[in-house]
Amino acid sequence: MEFETEVYSRACEAYDEALCHLFAPLGWAMPSSALAPFGVVMEIAAEGAQVGGIPVLAGTRVPMGLINRIAPPSPGQFASESGRVVATMTSGEPRVSLESLAETVEATRSWLAQHNQESGVGLSVWTTGAKHM
Repeated sequence: MEFETEVYSRACEAYDEALCHLFAPLGWAMPSSALAPFGVVMEIAAEGAQVGGIPVLAGTRVPMGLINRIAPPSPGQFASESGRVVATMTSGEPRVSLESLAETVEATRSWLAQHNQESGVGLSVWTTGAKHM
């Protein structure tokens, strides 16, 4: 799980770098600029997951100002070194909880509205097989 959290954490940092430097004049058009700086809240479904036994990752991007409220530190949770990615392993049934991630998207939409940010851009839940990393 450490590998996945660090990969996504560095991707978040790379997006911020691109937004601030390479695409600064066009930052308004980048899909996740309203969330910046952002982190990722993800769930990892362990062995026996949906995709032929390959672990499944599911997650969503959240503003850093909201990440600790959505995913407060808890036992069994893994955070990247920078704190930009928080991951949990699902227990019991080997599938990710898309419902909880959808609730996270709604919390993000509400947070953005409170901060006068555009709420429809870049808000989604994604899933992928861990083998593809």
